[in-house]
Amino acid sequence: MIYIVGILLPLSLVVLGNIFLRWRFGVILIFIWLFIGDAIRKTIPGQPTEIILIGDALLFFAYLSFFAYHAVKGKNIWTPPFLGSFLLFLFLVTAGFLNPFLPSLATGLIGFRSYIWFAPLLFLGYSFFKNKEQFLRFCRILVMLAIPLFLFALLVA
Repeated sequence: MIYIVGILLPLSLVVLGNIFLRWRFGVILIFIWLFIGDAIRKTIPGQPTEIILIGDALLFFAYLSFFAYHAVKGKNIWTPPFLGSFLLFLFLVTAGFLNPFLPSLATGLIGFRSYIWFAPLLFLGYSFFKNKEQFLRFCRILVMLAIPLFLFALLVA
């Protein structure tokens, strides 16, 4: 166990350092983790839910790095044209989280995480690409990566 911590701790520090230096690296890691994280969790005996926390930690540090980058550089963050609707959605989800008729506080926290935790990715995703060509190239890569998954799903079904 000590050997695993001895390897994972320095590796984690290197990854976090890279995320803080380049917020786009954090977004790339999030996409990679979304692709392989569930498969990793299912291969470990007992399917530990703690593996999900790795993705949440990556997301947190990517958010922190993104907003720190924009604060230090003095750059404005993109304002979506649907900001009013977006804020209304955030308000309604928060009100639902504070609903006293929920069976437990954990239910509200899970719902809050499911809806709100990924909402700032809207800003990271918009700022990630420098032009339309990069965005289209990324979409082509995602489609090419999705084809084997689709074929596997057809094979299994």
